[in-house]
Amino acid sequence: MALTEPPVSLLPFLPGPAIDRETAAGWERWRLTRHSFVPAPRPAVADYQRLSPRERKLHDLHRAATHANLPFQETPMSAAVAQIMSSRIHNNALKHKPTTRAGLLISGGGYQGKTETPARSPPRSPTSGLSCTATATPTRSPAPATCTSQSPTCRPQ
Repeated sequence: MALTEPPVSLLPFLPGPAIDRETAAGWERWRLTRHSFVPAPRPAVADYQRLSPRERKLHDLHRAATHANLPFQETPMSAAVAQIMSSRIHNNALKHKPTTRAGLLISGGGYQGKTETPARSPPRSPTSGLSCTATATPTRSPAPATCTSQSPTCRPQ
């Protein structure tokens, strides 16, 4: 007996195959669909208890998908990363010399948004948001651009 997949309209909250964001087509698809997730409704206890066992399982699955797809929230750190990243992209795009272009190193523990912050950060003009500068050192290894709300190089404008 062959297993069949349920119709997409029955489980629209399931992600489906992963989108390859490293191709132009994949990036475009992700860009157009990244905000299309609809979170699970929050029914009253009495309404939830009236659901059939199958409807409860589907609702619980939708709730689990909601928790796995929490909306991206801008924090002071993500705003600082977005600002410095936008500034670096702008400055590097204007360089004509074949010298090294400034980069950005984002470090941190697991599940802290190191990948999603640059991918989801809205572009900022160099004069909006936070003003951050990276500390340059004369060593061969690049100095990470560290911005915290207490950092003297990261200040609200």
